[in-house]
Amino acid sequence: NNNERRQQQSSSDKKKKITHYCFLVHGVNGYSQDLSYPETVLKLFIDWKKLQLEEQEVEQDMIVHCVTCNEKKTSDGVENGGKRLLDEIMTTLIQNNDNNSELITISMFGNSLGGLYSRYAAGELYSLLTNSSKNTKYTKFFNSNRIEFNVFLTTATPHLGLSKNTYWPMPRAAEIGIAHTLGETGKDLFQLNDLLKRMTTEPKYYNSLQAFRKRIVYANAYR
Repeated sequence: NNNERRQQQSSSDKKKKITHYCFLVHGVNGYSQDLSYPETVLKLFIDWKKLQLEEQEVEQDMIVHCVTCNEKKTSDGVENGGKRLLDEIMTTLIQNNDNNSELITISMFGNSLGGLYSRYAAGELYSLLTNSSKNTKYTKFFNSNRIEFNVFLTTATPHLGLSKNTYWPMPRAAEIGIAHTLGETGKDLFQLNDLLKRMTTEPKYYNSLQAFRKRIVYANAYR
């Protein structure tokens, strides 16, 4: 009948939708406002890009989110910060999900320690996405949404830790002393444990990086 034809026509006329998420992750002792400038630039770019894509068959939207979960909590270790980041990412995806997106993409922009948080969270998220046998609180969302990794970017992130990588060389005893004053995060960065080694050698961490469409690293250089 006419009603069915109109419904079929409206569904066929409806644009396919892709939703891009970009998570901005601050560094040690930082706040979400620290990344307000890249947030503003990204939002201006989104507005401009939407005008360019108005005639496209696929509707594209982008949500920029400055992470808040690690504010005043950057001393309890990369693992704890990474887990909080993963929870905030998933909460953001679920809260903004309108069930109309054929594809959800995730990008991460981590500054300083935020880059390590992002690597940890990406590894854990990749593990959840690729291990269908795991039944978690996010399983239903994963089963009903197609998720892909898009861009991974870090700035001034100590991916190799700080041990033997400080501006002024320090004896190991001094590194150990400083590490203890910086809490669990200091122990991670000065490699008093094997966390950074695991994040380099365990498949879920390097496979998650490989899954991103593009990977960019900006580093400080000095002589």
